[in-house]
Amino acid sequence: MPNAHWATFESRYGADNGGEYLVATAMRSMSEIDQQQADSKQFEAALGASGMKRLEELSALCLEKSQSNLFMFNPKMSYPPAEWVKEDPGFWKPKMEAPVKKEPAKPE
Repeated sequence: MPNAHWATFESRYGADNGGEYLVATAMRSMSEIDQQQADSKQFEAALGASGMKRLEELSALCLEKSQSNLFMFNPKMSYPPAEWVKEDPGFWKPKMEAPVKKEPAKPE
C-alpha cells in the first residue's frame, strides 16, 4: 500500500497506564478518506479470503476496542517547524483579510 502512512503512539499516562495506542494518519483533505477506502479493496484482494480471515482473528485477539476521530490542526494555535511552514505557507501563515465594514442602518 504505497499511499498508506501513519504514526503510532503508546499511552504512558492516564487511566490505563499503557496498553492503549493512538494511530494517527495525516490527510491533506477529506478526499484522502475516499482514496483509503479504494485502497482497502486492493488490500483485501491482495490478502485474499484466508488472509482477511486471519487478520480478523488476530485483530479480535489483540484489540479490545477501536475508535475513529477526525481532528484538524488550527494554524493559529500551532507552532509548526519552519520546514512545514515553507512547504505550505498558505495553511500555516494565512493572509489576514480586513473585516468588511457594514453601514449602520438608517432610521425610517
